[in-house]
Amino acid sequence: MPVERRQDWMGNRIAGRTLLTWLSRSRDDLANRADDRDHLPRRAIIQALYLPSVHVWACEVLATSCALRFAAIFPEMCLSLTLLTVPCNPEESRCNLNEIVQSWCYAQELGTVEHALMNVVTALCGQDVNLDLEDDLIAHLEIHYPPFRRTIVSHLGCLIADTLRPAQEILSCITQPVLLIHGDSNDVIPTEGAFIMQEQLVNAKDGAKLYLIRGAQGFLGVVPESASIANRVFASFLSPLNRLAGFMHDPDIASRDLCSPMAFSCVPPSVVLWRAQIFARAAAGHRYAFSPLDSNGRPTRRYSERLQEQWFEVDRNGMSYSAQSEEARARRHASTLDERLEALSEMLAEENAVARIRRIIPRVPPQAVIECVTLSSGLSSRFTSTANLAARVMHRLPV
Repeated sequence: MPVERRQDWMGNRIAGRTLLTWLSRSRDDLANRADDRDHLPRRAIIQALYLPSVHVWACEVLATSCALRFAAIFPEMCLSLTLLTVPCNPEESRCNLNEIVQSWCYAQELGTVEHALMNVVTALCGQDVNLDLEDDLIAHLEIHYPPFRRTIVSHLGCLIADTLRPAQEILSCITQPVLLIHGDSNDVIPTEGAFIMQEQLVNAKDGAKLYLIRGAQGFLGVVPESASIANRVFASFLSPLNRLAGFMHDPDIASRDLCSPMAFSCVPPSVVLWRAQIFARAAAGHRYAFSPLDSNGRPTRRYSERLQEQWFEVDRNGMSYSAQSEEARARRHASTLDERLEALSEMLAEENAVARIRRIIPRVPPQAVIECVTLSSGLSSRFTSTANLAARVMHRLPV
């Protein structure tokens, strides 16, 4: 069976019935339509696409009967069940569908065809159908289902007329959440059938929910106004906003627009107002705020080039401070220079002392110099350090 996928705001929708979607190259016969009513093609589609459990949306008579059996036989593949126009038994219908189909199939002139198709459109959309929609539907049926293709019309009419409501045993096996959407002015399938099915779905989670669209007649998926209402009801039924409203103890959350990205926000209104004021203040004059970029859109300088211009500095001792003035910065640089000069002078003095020792100390063994230095324990510390330096020097002198 061909599978068609449609992408919309609620995710991927997969339509297994090509009769209600796009054109199909498969041969249309009674066997294909009978198989389309069965639950096995729907299960095969889900398994072939490796899909997880799905929310089933079934439109009109044929699809709803298939969806009910699918939910009862394969409960692990069905998360919820939504039926648009509840099926009923033929004796409950107020419309003589067989007579309409016969006049459609065996019409001999244009007036008879148009009269038969007008009755079909009335059964599909009700008495108060829009004139433009009525013209479009009759033209569509004249093009695709003229009397010389009456085998297709006859097959379809027989299937709709012979559709039965699933037995009580099947309906009692359905444990998923169920939503029934029906028109309260439907002449083909009366409202009493919807109430009967709601009562028979005894094991549906939280009970089967029935939503009646006021003034809706015929098939709800054909009239744009009824289809729009059905879509909103279906979105509300699947919406997790109901659970969020229960968690937050705020019933107003459930009435939010599911298409809005702010529908799931749990921020209190006072915080929202406060944040809105902050955003408004930040947006005021933001085009004229400071920019660290040059005319080419690049940074003005490299970060490592800011040493002489930054306001936060770290000295050689690891102490960090912020510059107060140019005078204070000049004093700090002067003190650093004095420290460097003092260290350099000490180094030069040590080298001069080594040079003097080399000139004045005779060439004697280094051990004698060390003993001499050891005996002079009462001398000053400067002389002691000089003697130690001399001992190191004598080790490097040739004997």
